[in-house]
Amino acid sequence: MKEKQQKLPLYIVPQNSLDRYLIEQVIDSLSQTNSPMPPLRILDPYATYSEVASILNDRKLEPKAREDPQGQVITLVGSGGTGITTFLLYYAAWLEQMFPNRRFLLVGMNRLLDTCDISVATQTHACQLKMYRAELREQQGDLSIIYKPYKQNVYTLSAAGEWTAQEISRFLESARREFDCIFLDRGYIQTIDPDLFPLLNQTDEFIYVARPDALSLAQARYLLGSLPQTNARLLLTHYDSSVVSKNQVIQTVGPYPLLGTISYYRNLVPIDVTGFSFTPNRKMKREFATLQWETALLRPNAEEGKGRWIEAFLPSFLK
Repeated sequence: MKEKQQKLPLYIVPQNSLDRYLIEQVIDSLSQTNSPMPPLRILDPYATYSEVASILNDRKLEPKAREDPQGQVITLVGSGGTGITTFLLYYAAWLEQMFPNRRFLLVGMNRLLDTCDISVATQTHACQLKMYRAELREQQGDLSIIYKPYKQNVYTLSAAGEWTAQEISRFLESARREFDCIFLDRGYIQTIDPDLFPLLNQTDEFIYVARPDALSLAQARYLLGSLPQTNARLLLTHYDSSVVSKNQVIQTVGPYPLLGTISYYRNLVPIDVTGFSFTPNRKMKREFATLQWETALLRPNAEEGKGRWIEAFLPSFLK
């Protein structure tokens, strides 16, 4: 019996955003008719030649996959301006230092925009999940998604747009095989958004990121109070203990466990994220080490991270 040959993808580079939109509509219509067609990859029209070459050149951006989907999925949501993306970019640098033998993925998910903050900050325009939409809608079959290297062991992917429950499930099943931990930067989300409950069903940890101000905490209380029983927890950014206490925050939002706090300081909000070096300072590292993740591999006392958390805080001349 002849082995089934793998279909080679067809890559399309639109001239502009309008062309990309029109091509996506045609492909979307064809995929709903069950017409046979090869895997199609619509690249970002503003991708550089080097980004396109990296994708076409033997798939060099693709990390090795595991047989079993074991990776952990962490979804972070919150209102605009809470600093989800900035936190993840700084935290990725800390993860690279603490767990060099682990693989991590940062996924920017913005339902309404063509791009997301993570794709802008890490220049991930060429690696977009929408390139694989036709394959995500299939019930089975391998997914060979290309990710953008951000750090030595941290990759990024732009997943801007709307996604169905099946598309989310298929993507995360594939990502769990390739990464130890996947962070989904979902940003602002409402109870009417169709991807909320699929994300709740697929995620291992659901984190609401909030600033300790009245508006942000009120939005957190409304969303978390509208959800069924969930293991949601809070991450406070821009935190200043001289202004508000943790107990006051809990009394305002409700009895949700606190993942941790990220203090307020200038570097939390860089003026220009493009090309900015997200290097955490010593105070950030101390706060990162105290975050109470349920995922054991993110704890500083994990087998791989033993001893590294002390080394991370040493001055450079002592290392």
